[in-house]
Parts: sequence; structure tokens; C-alpha cells
Amino acid sequence: MNYYRNKNNEVWGYDDGQLSSVGRITELESLISAKEPAFINAEVQLQQAASTLNELTVQLKKAARDTLSESELNVLRQQIDAATARHHDALAAFHHARSEYQPLKEEYAAIPLVFFNIREKLKDMRKMTEKEVEAHINPPVSKEQYVERAEAKKRTLLAEAREKIDIWQDAVELDMATAEEKTALLAWKKYRVLLYRVDCSTAPDIAWPEPPK
Repeated sequence: MNYYRNKNNEVWGYDDGQLSSVGRITELESLISAKEPAFINAEVQLQQAASTLNELTVQLKKAARDTLSESELNVLRQQIDAATARHHDALAAFHHARSEYQPLKEEYAAIPLVFFNIREKLKDMRKMTEKEVEAHINPPVSKEQYVERAEAKKRTLLAEAREKIDIWQDAVELDMATAEEKTALLAWKKYRVLLYRVDCSTAPDIAWPEPPK
């Protein structure tokens, strides 16, 4: 993923495929611009050749009706032959120019509008450095966040300690506790006291007490 930041400090991410499509737009525009003059010229030449051939053909038909001399008809036939050859060459040149130009135009027309929009956005954005991207994806943890996390951890640890203490406390009060359970109860009570004394405002620099084993 490639990340960009605009003037409003908004971050946009685009994958390599999207950027490749955007780059292809510019590439196609350059190719079309280079091929278009030759295509237009070939089209004009073909139209002119077709027009000339058509005019001469009409003249020949009219000449035949007007009973021109054979020599005059031969001149027209020669002109038509030359015009036919020029039209053939112009048609071949046009097909060649179109074969290079038309696929580019069709590919360009088929590109979804979203990639043109991305290209416009990129004009007002700059690519973020690796350090900036890292800071964006994994922003530094604030003091408040550290404190909140510490307070949540403290509540969880106190709940665990209370659960163990309650079990062994019941056993002691009912005179059912073993010596090992009495020792564990005392250790967990000391541990709970140490937990209560943890100052979460010093997070993340907190030395958490070790729970009894």
C-alpha cells in the first residue's frame, strides 16, 4: 500500500494496482497524442483519395454516354487506375494508422472514472515517507492511553486476586483450610495490597508486583 497526505492532513492509501492504472492513463494520453496526427492525416488522405476516385468514375460513365473518343476514354481509365492505386495505398495506410490508434482510444475509454479521480487527488498530495507511514499506521501511544491501559490491567489483576482470596478466606473462616491454603491466602492478600498501591499515573513505567505461585 502507498500512502499520500493532502494539504488538509488527510491520508489516502492506494495499492500498486490502482497507481498502475493511474499511470496508464498518462501513458495512454501521451501515446494517443503521438498517434492521433498520423491517424487523422491517414483518414483525410483516404477521404480525398475516395473522393477523387469517385469523381473520375462519374466522369468515365458520363464520357461513355457522351461518346468521347477512345483516346480520351483511355486517359480517364488511366487516371482511374492511378486513383484506384492511390486509394488502395491510402486505405492500407489508414488501416495501419487505425490499428495503432484505435486500441489506445478504446483502452483509454474503458478506464473507470475512479482512476481519473485518483489522479486528480494525487496532484494535491505528496507521498508519505516510511517513517510517516509507520507513525500513521502505528501512532505513538499517549500518556492518557498508557494510564487507561494500566488502570484496566489493575482492575483485572485485582479481580483475579479477589477471586482467589474469597475461596481461601471461606475455607479459613469455616476452619477447613489446610496449612498450604492459609499460606496462599496470606500471600495473595499481600499481593492485593501491593496491587492497590500501584500508581497508574506513572504508566508506562510501572513495576507490577508478581502474583503468588
